[in-house]
Amino acid sequence: ISNSDTIIAKDRKNNKFRFSNILFGYSYKNTLKKTSHSITPFESLAFNTVQGWNLGLGYKYMREISDSSQIFFSATPQYGFSDKRFRFGTYALWHYNKEKLASIFVSAGINEAKNISGYEISTFFNTFYSELFGQNEMKLYSKTYFSIGHYKELFTGVNLRLNSEISQRDALTNNTSQKWTKNGRFTSNNPLSPENDTKAFESSKALILEGEIIWNPFMKYYSLPNKVRVKSKFPTFHLLYKKALPIEDNWASYDL
Repeated sequence: ISNSDTIIAKDRKNNKFRFSNILFGYSYKNTLKKTSHSITPFESLAFNTVQGWNLGLGYKYMREISDSSQIFFSATPQYGFSDKRFRFGTYALWHYNKEKLASIFVSAGINEAKNISGYEISTFFNTFYSELFGQNEMKLYSKTYFSIGHYKELFTGVNLRLNSEISQRDALTNNTSQKWTKNGRFTSNNPLSPENDTKAFESSKALILEGEIIWNPFMKYYSLPNKVRVKSKFPTFHLLYKKALPIEDNWASYDL
């Protein structure tokens, strides 16, 4: 039996579909072609007062083009059962030079629900506190966008990230007050007006250019033969500049 026949037989065994894959996802791998696919039926299952219970599916694809190059693609469709809206996000990455950490990345989304709370909160904890305690801390807005960027190591310890994005942003309001208990009381989706569920802002567009330098002082590396980086004991510093270009009156305009 040839080595390729052994690899094919092993892949066939590992790729066999099982009942548990319906709940926990399914992966398919072709070792000889250096490709893999995976799909997760319940990538996300959560609750918020804008979408109600919402279900997301996840798909991922990866292919090794060469020892120094690979491509990655993911798609995350999602549906909200209270607002009855379909949302969709994609992300693609071409890692074209691993030695230099060089990659081009593209992302796009349709009506993606983004957090506007002012602080990070996980969908799990928001679901837990909303359903059991009537505390809907997560506030959301809708974003349709296209973004493209580039990342590369300039020299050891110093990396440069460039990115541009064009987007349409829309405020959202609550669509459900359902919860498992009688505890608490939901507030509006407007973080500036908790008692009045009016839209937090007028619909707007944005064209944003962004540049960032990431620096880890005195970073070292080994050649084995590929470059393996070892972070130094010093902190990593980030210097970021972001510019929103005002194309028309309703377009964002700021420097950060």
